[in-house]
Amino acid sequence: MKTTMFLAAALAAGISVFADGSLRAYACNVAPFSNGERVAFLGDSITHGGLYHANLQLFWDLRFPGSGTCMVNCGISGDTAGGGAARYEHDVLPRQPDRVFVMFGMNDVGRAEYDGQKNAEEKRKTRLDAYRKNMEKIADQVQSSGKRLVVMTPTPYDEYGDLYKPDRFVGCNSQGLASFARACRELAAERKAELLELYAPLTEFIRAQRDFMFCRQSDRVHPTPAGHIIMSALILEAMGVSPVVAKVEMDADGRVRRTVRAEVSGVKASPRGVSFRYAPASLPFPTPEEYREADAVYPVSKKMNMEILEIAELPSGEYDLLADGKAVGTFSADLFAAGVNLALLPTPEATLAMEAWKISREISSLQLRLRSLAMVEKVAAGHGAKADDFEDVCAKMEEFVRKLEKDGNKYADYYSRQLTAYRRDMAQVERLRAQEDDCRRRLADAAARKVAYAIGIRPSARQ
Repeated sequence: MKTTMFLAAALAAGISVFADGSLRAYACNVAPFSNGERVAFLGDSITHGGLYHANLQLFWDLRFPGSGTCMVNCGISGDTAGGGAARYEHDVLPRQPDRVFVMFGMNDVGRAEYDGQKNAEEKRKTRLDAYRKNMEKIADQVQSSGKRLVVMTPTPYDEYGDLYKPDRFVGCNSQGLASFARACRELAAERKAELLELYAPLTEFIRAQRDFMFCRQSDRVHPTPAGHIIMSALILEAMGVSPVVAKVEMDADGRVRRTVRAEVSGVKASPRGVSFRYAPASLPFPTPEEYREADAVYPVSKKMNMEILEIAELPSGEYDLLADGKAVGTFSADLFAAGVNLALLPTPEATLAMEAWKISREISSLQLRLRSLAMVEKVAAGHGAKADDFEDVCAKMEEFVRKLEKDGNKYADYYSRQLTAYRRDMAQVERLRAQEDDCRRRLADAAARKVAYAIGIRPSARQ
């Protein structure tokens, strides 16, 4: 009975169900990024303050140094598909993208209409119809301006996790966003656009991992940094990007059987172990805390970060792995035969990759500030502010904040802080943009650094 109910719910949610009852992500048709491509990500707060596109930029710079590929944040917090359509020409098109990834839905769906109220079906249908219409308008704008369109199904609202606050808006994901995801798939098919499926595989994941918070505990809406890592891995897999950073296959006698994206030299083998000089073609993706959190519950490394050292025929026992003479891990002969992932170890490469990570986060911080300026102007325009009129924007935002305070609205403080930041940052917007450009150059330079170091494998002293 439970299985039947589960399959019925999965079908209703628009998720592929196979004969064995398991779930699979829909097939995507998203091409990998190309050299020099400018890619705009048009969306709401999940894009505005999110990290998935920053992770993609970092990955691409690291894996394909010198590619010149540029990811552009065009998200605005609180936005809808209708808002995206209204600002496409003045906010996205001037960024000169070659391809536009579009993800809306979380604010369009009307989460409050899944709070158990009666007679909500008509409101939900009205919202879905409006979403379809506005997504079609965005598709028209993108394709008529000669840009390639990628339709992204929305990320899920986590109505399943056990670690959140008490249940709210049950059905928002399994009914509401499921119907929005279907609309995205239909739109991509009708317009012969690329489709990037996020809703189905992420819904499958969060339903299976109920003790992992994919989204922030406070809202069940915004993916955590670890959640954005998972999104990034999924996107790269959908693009068909190889997870292999580099690979070395050798025997315990020092015979090198195969190398992939790496050079090996000075191989020495003896009963005391194996040593050689190792030079990978590129750096691995860094593994900060959020990466490790994600990798513990989702196959992130297998999808995007495999740097494999495989040594066959070592005598049974434990072996220390050394990088430039420093022990970075201890592994059994069987694990070496299966392959040890260097990308997860504190090697000299990891140090360089983390430096690139820090620059990537500087870029994210600057983009967040710049996108917040666009958000304030959008909100103010909705209350009658004149475009490009700083004083009028501030005046209309002040009126808006006062009204929120009077009504006891929980967002009053948020918008008050955004107005304060707007007054501060508009005076230095050109400097912020120059800093972002400089950080992009620094990231490209950091990601392009080559590294070579000595690797040694010797019987562990702990045996």
